[in-house]
Amino acid sequence: MNIWILSPYNMPSKLGHLNRSFYFKRYLEKLGHKVTVFVDSYLHNNDDGQMIKAGKIYSLYDDVDSCVFVKICNYKTSKFKRFYAMWQYHKNLLKIADKFEKPDVIIGELFAGVTAIKLSRKYKCKNIIEIRDLWPETFVMLGLLVKENPIIKVLYQLEKWMYIKSDKIIFTMEGGKDYIKEKRWDKSSGGKIDLKKLYHINNGVDLNQFNYNRYHFKIKDEDLENKDIFKVVYTGSIRMINDLGVLVNVAKKFKENGYNRIKLLIWGTGNELETLRRRIKYENLDNIIFKGQIKKKFIPYILSNSDINILHSTSDIIAKYGSSENKTFDYLAAGKPILRTSNINYDFLLFNGAALAVEQQNVDNIYEAILDFYNMPKDRYNEMCKNSLNLAKEYDFKKLTDKLIKVIED
Repeated sequence: MNIWILSPYNMPSKLGHLNRSFYFKRYLEKLGHKVTVFVDSYLHNNDDGQMIKAGKIYSLYDDVDSCVFVKICNYKTSKFKRFYAMWQYHKNLLKIADKFEKPDVIIGELFAGVTAIKLSRKYKCKNIIEIRDLWPETFVMLGLLVKENPIIKVLYQLEKWMYIKSDKIIFTMEGGKDYIKEKRWDKSSGGKIDLKKLYHINNGVDLNQFNYNRYHFKIKDEDLENKDIFKVVYTGSIRMINDLGVLVNVAKKFKENGYNRIKLLIWGTGNELETLRRRIKYENLDNIIFKGQIKKKFIPYILSNSDINILHSTSDIIAKYGSSENKTFDYLAAGKPILRTSNINYDFLLFNGAALAVEQQNVDNIYEAILDFYNMPKDRYNEMCKNSLNLAKEYDFKKLTDKLIKVIED
């Protein structure tokens, strides 16, 4: 088959960390399929910026992860430009589509699903839309726009239209059907969406790549190599939505109570980083360290040398539909237990014995949960490590690609 994947926010592995579409491409091609991935020319959450020079509306990227960059504007400092960029991607991709071999199926991510549906009608092929985040619900949750905003109302209608017109729908979160039912868009509620065309394929990890990086890309870090401390590791964005100030408060409580062996190590960057660094310096906290940004290839080594890895962000309304954070699967592949600091539905980590989770996200609960790990009997700790590794195998992209093929062929 010739498969197109319309994935605006993904990027080749050398350029960033959002690689889901490229992992699918890699394993689909090993099965004999031809795959073309169309991505935004402006790298999402990446300082490398614009990949296309002025005057062009697309360019080919020829690397291990080859793709087509579709021209959009630089939207980093403006949420309104971000909406405009969505329209640019749609408009420019429609213009250049005929330059590529006619597809048999088109997979469109988020609002690129609109483009996928339009192009599938043109080429008389099947379409699949993939929902990795519940936009525009997330815009409302983040406080970027209120539900009464005309833009949000239009986006809700566009979202509903996509669900109705698509041939298949893949949700990365397990509770996608719940979301459709709550909106009363399904046929049993009087809507037009057949729930039989809904599927669930979560995010995952390429275990071959992860294990290669673990042994070939190491860093020198005295805290990570210190066997005398209990290492609680977080990797990811340091922004308001991640609310890492809570972890600073947890570290403060450990210091006040004399737990000098417990240390929180944070890798990542974001607009809250310097604020939090100033705070820990002012409060003289030496048991939480913000290490700064690190290339993704070093993450496996870091996670594998922790004692526990922590999933932490603000609790939000999306959690009731499940979780599909990319970092979750790197955490599993590291073979270490996970602490989730918020309560979510469809918690496959908890159900499979790979994690502990707090009932309510606050300093005291997170503090007690870390102590539970710290004082955990060795045999139980080792069992959780084993559970993490076994669960990672279920979310290997090689296995997820088999699921994707079944969706396409069903």
